[in-house]
Amino acid sequence: MVQHLVSMALGGGFLPDELLVEVRSAWAYRDLSDDQWQWALAFVRNGGHSLT
Repeated sequence: MVQHLVSMALGGGFLPDELLVEVRSAWAYRDLSDDQWQWALAFVRNGGHSLT
């Protein structure tokens, strides 16, 4: 999912609330919590420990 977020960001950006609806429509992410979503957005924005 994070790879998809990066691709969307590089391809012109996205609106997080709208993309969350799309992501949750996928069976694998139907139960994605708001906290998990915020973590994914922060990871895309800031990178992880190995990227700093």
